[in-house]
Amino acid sequence: MEKFRVGLIGTGGRCGSHMNALIKMDDVQVVAVADPIEERRVAAAQKMGATRLYKDHREFYAHESAETLDAIWICIEPTAHDDLTEMGAVERGIPFLVEKPMTLDLAMGALAAAAMTVTALCLRIDPLRLYAFAGVAAGFALYRVSLGALIRRAVACARRLRA
Repeated sequence: MEKFRVGLIGTGGRCGSHMNALIKMDDVQVVAVADPIEERRVAAAQKMGATRLYKDHREFYAHESAETLDAIWICIEPTAHDDLTEMGAVERGIPFLVEKPMTLDLAMGALAAAAMTVTALCLRIDPLRLYAFAGVAAGFALYRVSLGALIRRAVACARRLRA
């Protein structure tokens, strides 16, 4: 069986619970990680078996594509998001999950939400309940699902995009 390939952008804090869940899924493989802190980046890669390591999301997007990834988990802090954080995934046609709010800038959130509405690539923003204001711009286009359902929907979405 071909494994579902995931890339992680940001490996600290809340990403740990995502890694703990992903590592238990036999049909999922984390293949790429990006984090500005080398120790976290290396530790996450070793834990998950990832072989492609990047210092940040810009370097990550310079090398990754819909040909190399089936989905991206974006787990960087809100202040580290920029115009490429989510739009890099959208532009490359890669489904993604955002752990933190997409942006603290409402205009950027509206732009990203519009792009995600058209492409249907954002699978989840979590936790919306903690960052309701920042999530309002994109919330209308998103839905909350369990992690297992997210993986199943992401696989279906990725297969439809490649068909």
